[in-house]
Amino acid sequence: MVRHYFLIFLLHLSTTIYAQQNVMVNGYPETVYSINQDIPVPDNFTPLTSFFQSKEIVGMGEATHGTHEFFSTKVELFKFLVNTCNFRVFGIEASYGAQLYVNEYVKEGVGDIQEIMHYLDWPWSTEEVRDLVEWIRMYNLDKDENDKISFYGFDCQNIAVGIKYLNRFFQNDSSGYVQEFENITPLLSGNSEFDLFQLIKNDRQKIKDSLYNTNKLLLEWIQMNEASITKKYGEKEFDRIHLCIENFSQSLGFIFEGYKTMHFRDSCMAYNVLKIHEIEQNKMFIWAHNGHIGKEYSKIPIMGTYIKGVLNEKYYAIGFAFDHGNFMAWKGPNTIAGAVFKFLFNRNTLYQGLMECSAATNTKNTLTNELKKTDLPSFFIDVHSTANPLFLTPQTYYDIGASYLNNRHASRKIIVSDEFDGLIFFNFTSATKVLNN
Repeated sequence: MVRHYFLIFLLHLSTTIYAQQNVMVNGYPETVYSINQDIPVPDNFTPLTSFFQSKEIVGMGEATHGTHEFFSTKVELFKFLVNTCNFRVFGIEASYGAQLYVNEYVKEGVGDIQEIMHYLDWPWSTEEVRDLVEWIRMYNLDKDENDKISFYGFDCQNIAVGIKYLNRFFQNDSSGYVQEFENITPLLSGNSEFDLFQLIKNDRQKIKDSLYNTNKLLLEWIQMNEASITKKYGEKEFDRIHLCIENFSQSLGFIFEGYKTMHFRDSCMAYNVLKIHEIEQNKMFIWAHNGHIGKEYSKIPIMGTYIKGVLNEKYYAIGFAFDHGNFMAWKGPNTIAGAVFKFLFNRNTLYQGLMECSAATNTKNTLTNELKKTDLPSFFIDVHSTANPLFLTPQTYYDIGASYLNNRHASRKIIVSDEFDGLIFFNFTSATKVLNN
């Protein structure tokens, strides 16, 4: 029996030591925090408790939208931040309006998980995200309202879902302002998102004019009825309703004008994150692609740029990198020439569909080629005040979004310390577990 307890002690000691190591990276001594997904979360992140305690918003990226290890690590780090650093707001790169349904589920038990996951489109409609939603729901069950975790989206790519949510929110309210709201929004409440985009495709200017007029009327409506709505629902709920209407305005700007400026969407997402943080008055965790959470993106301002500009050191951006592995993505043609040909002559077959893709080790990826020399399968490293040239000079790594051609066209240059405060590296990755919604 004594020998049994001694072995358990050694096992615990080894995992705790394993969580923090001094290694050579690019010829420089660095402290890294190994991420072992087979041990309890605190053993991975406990040494970082005081470090994260001082942050108001922690952003965690991903180098693909479909990597299991990225998702599972973010899920576990969020749980850690909830339990040890009092984070109480979860935000994800998804529709603000749609995630209000998810928020009702995790806080009040409205709906069921299968229904709720329909509001989380790919890439978030996965087992990993579903299990997180369920964990938040269970966490909230015995908590006071002020101690519950809130679930938000902060994106602006959907037109109607937020207005549809408000129609449902007001369904038992017989106040005059509700009838006014319904009179303003028939185009939005009477059409699906797909139908609206079809209408825009068929008669762009007419639908654009109609939607912008709806937007004008909604902004006037919310201003005129602020006192009545606040009196009935409270200031916090009014702010959420107001943001729903602002998000509708953002969606119109993105769909009809946003393509003209690369950072329009990111500026909207940053505004939404900061507004949610202000509404909730709680520490917040945000989940998005590397290309949004970073402090910049190849010198272009992105969501993280604007958040950092407001919060300074109280915002911490963590990027992800990997050497090789599998992931889910919309698979396109294998070559640039093939992509151009299909775009010009057979656009409907440009993508083969959502499928598991693979990226092999790329010898030109100078960043991950050095990181894998540590012989650690995965680790976190703080690069905020690094002196290591690997993180201070341009390097190359995989940076894959929703679509994928091949590994020869999936890398970009990055100065790590300019874009991220911390970096999580995985040598090998596997695909997320997509739900059959």
